[in-house]
Amino acid sequence: MMNLKKKINFFLLIAVFFYGCGFEPVYNLKDSNFGFSKIETNKEKVSLNIKNNLKDYISPNGNKKKYNIKINLNQKRIIKSKNTKGEALVFSLRVSGNVLIFTDEALIRNIKINKFFDYQNDSNKFNLSEYEKNIENNLLSKITNEIIFDLIEISND
Repeated sequence: MMNLKKKINFFLLIAVFFYGCGFEPVYNLKDSNFGFSKIETNKEKVSLNIKNNLKDYISPNGNKKKYNIKINLNQKRIIKSKNTKGEALVFSLRVSGNVLIFTDEALIRNIKINKFFDYQNDSNKFNLSEYEKNIENNLLSKITNEIIFDLIEISND
């Protein structure tokens, strides 16, 4: 019982320390000098998820630079290797396509996306499914960050 109390106190102390340490995100929505007038996607799940990740940047009003964006991504799960019985040993989750950024009707950037992650098969299909969801979320987060960083670069030119 006493050991549990010490652990709780330790975690509370750590939480208070991190709360007051002055952490600020690398890029903040309030400080961004760009926004989206329109975000278009193909009907693929990954494109719709990226659109959802970028929805906070949709700003129809204000003095921010306005961009239109077209997201055309596809996701594939590929078997990279099999055992002698023909069962999959290694998979690769790939997200590829492009993201087009426009001002008015002029194309200003074409971001080519080709991200992948290789992973081992798991006999527990539920664990494999959960792991694949984590991989997908990580890849989508990387792609979203890449788009935002490109837009920060464009907006600062």
